[in-house]
Amino acid sequence: MDPITGEIRFFAGPKIPVNWHACDGSTVSIQQYPALFSLIGTTYGGDGVSTFGLPDLRGRAIVSQGTALSKTVYTLGSHGGTETVTLAQDNIVTHTHSFTVGATPATTQSPSGSFLAEPQPNTTYAYVPTNITGVKTASIAAGALTSSGGNQAHENRQPYLPVNYLICLNGIYPEFPS
Repeated sequence: MDPITGEIRFFAGPKIPVNWHACDGSTVSIQQYPALFSLIGTTYGGDGVSTFGLPDLRGRAIVSQGTALSKTVYTLGSHGGTETVTLAQDNIVTHTHSFTVGATPATTQSPSGSFLAEPQPNTTYAYVPTNITGVKTASIAAGALTSSGGNQAHENRQPYLPVNYLICLNGIYPEFPS
């Protein structure tokens, strides 16, 4: 299939073929590539007088322009996203953590196996009634709990394989319906 001017293709080779250019955001001459300029204009940069920009797809995933099912509008030539993200408390859904507390007095001050026990009667570790039996349920004040984590950004990219995105500089000029 003959290439169409302005068409973007993947290319696995390390060198760029004749009549193609890497989609690397380069600015090129309108005089040298008038057909391509007539198709994409200054959508991707340039001054529109002597130069125009090519798309920059380095490190980018392509999405189709238009309105997505989610109602997000993707405008031709716009870009978005980020490679890393640091989660904040507002990014995490409200949730609870529960744990089990035993009904018999503890035999050590150090809980193990994610299991807490009732303090021994007459100790100075806590004031607990000694006449309660069964599994205990209690609320813990939010101030007694702390968040964990290091507030470090984490990778936000899907698995990837680098190849060349190339744009056709000189090919068949596309026909459009009238």
